[in-house]
Amino acid sequence: MLLIYGFYKQATQGDCDIPAPPASDVKARAKWEAWSANKGVSKMDAMRSYAAKVEELKKKEVGGMEREQRGVQDGRRERLRGQSEELKKEAG
Repeated sequence: MLLIYGFYKQATQGDCDIPAPPASDVKARAKWEAWSANKGVSKMDAMRSYAAKVEELKKKEVGGMEREQRGVQDGRRERLRGQSEELKKEAG
């Protein structure tokens, strides 16, 4: 997510012009480094990179959700088979 943050900051504000926070402020330092890594990248290129990365992550999320849904469905099938077998044993 820091990669996206860096692209966003570069696209909206341009090159990072603030001094680096102290290393002891881990969160602020990580954000600063993500933004600073894009120094010299045009706002338009940063915007394109941002959009491309978001689209990539959306595709991965959709794929993950589809796999998860298939897993849920497979789990339901297995439970139903088990319940069906139990009912057959009780009836037989």
